[in-house]
Amino acid sequence: MISLLSCCKLESQGYQCMLLLYATELMQVVAATGCSFELAAMVGEWWNTNIIDVENQMIESGGPPLNSSAAFTINGQPGDLYQCSSNSTYKVNVARGKTYLLRIINAAMNNQFFFKIANHKMTVVAIDATYTTPMVTDVIVIAPGQTIDALLTADQPAASYYMAAHTYVSSEDVPDTTTSTTGIIVYENAMSSTPQMPVLPAFNDTPTAYKFYSSLTALVNAPHWVPVPLNVDEHMFVTVSLGLIPCEAGSNCTGPLQQRLAASLNNASFEFNTVVDDGSLC
Repeated sequence: MISLLSCCKLESQGYQCMLLLYATELMQVVAATGCSFELAAMVGEWWNTNIIDVENQMIESGGPPLNSSAAFTINGQPGDLYQCSSNSTYKVNVARGKTYLLRIINAAMNNQFFFKIANHKMTVVAIDATYTTPMVTDVIVIAPGQTIDALLTADQPAASYYMAAHTYVSSEDVPDTTTSTTGIIVYENAMSSTPQMPVLPAFNDTPTAYKFYSSLTALVNAPHWVPVPLNVDEHMFVTVSLGLIPCEAGSNCTGPLQQRLAASLNNASFEFNTVVDDGSLC
């Protein structure tokens, strides 16, 4: 069994081994792979505006935000595709033949991301601190606030490789003008200093996103695993979506069709009760 200490390496100041409560048990799941160290890739955003003001503007107008983030980041750096970050792109060194436990975190406000590493495959072993059946993939889809644990084996020729992320947008007729964020994985004794770039899916590639999400399954008999009941009393189908409601009289809503964006369950939105119960309703 590989202990937490032997499978965790602090790459730089400020990075810590996360999810310590379950990390030791996770090591039991991945021990057979020879996990060597732990790395973190936090996908985030850089804002030149106050995000609270952005949220308030969305609530008031009923439409999408007028302002968007200035850049996406990996571990705080936008990457080489942004002129402002070319001299300080996040880089991490790896040793050929070693396997790393990669913690991927989406710290963006409201964007899903595709995440890839050039010429490498990853094995997903946990989602949000929940064990999954190991799944080999060359692309990861990650939602806002989500965490994904994946094994990365440095099995390619000694060189430099980009890790890259860009937005996934499932809505139709929504243009994407954002720039991908990048970090660099550098092999020890790398022969080439020019990183190889992965081919990311199109920003609206829903089939790829669906394939990733639908392939995830719980790890049977893992620690704390609870079997799903086979006998149920009632089957329920619930959809969570973003729809439209009519704009209030006298308001100027900036959502599609001049209406207001609204979340819904099974196409029904929620409104607070405006009737004061004085006891007569009972």
